[in-house]
Amino acid sequence: MLLLAAVLLFVVYVGTASADELVDGMNCGCVCDNGVLSVYVGADDLKYIEPGMEVLVDGYIFHVTEPVPVSADELDDYYLYVTQAGDIDHGEAIYRFVLNGNIPAGMYTAFIVTERNSLGSYMLGTEL
Repeated sequence: MLLLAAVLLFVVYVGTASADELVDGMNCGCVCDNGVLSVYVGADDLKYIEPGMEVLVDGYIFHVTEPVPVSADELDDYYLYVTQAGDIDHGEAIYRFVLNGNIPAGMYTAFIVTERNSLGSYMLGTEL
């Protein structure tokens, strides 16, 4: 019985250790206007983001591009939404990523994936 229990635990561990289950990241304001999809982040969060990271928007997957600084004037009607969705402080510099892809026009909450870990690596504190 103990041997069977040990084998079952090992099988469950191996099955979960290889699956990407734990995702860490940040929410950002995202606007699609005139066929251009833009994700906005504050300067404080920019240090956690690298080109190529996944960006999840309303079921679509995109990838981070090079950031471009924008002024509050350029955001016009979207400023309040962008700052609230991305937890951007008033007066903080804002950066924009223009993503390739076309989704229906509107305001979205984007999620930038900054790290993925398997359950096993999380439990052991190592990368598998």
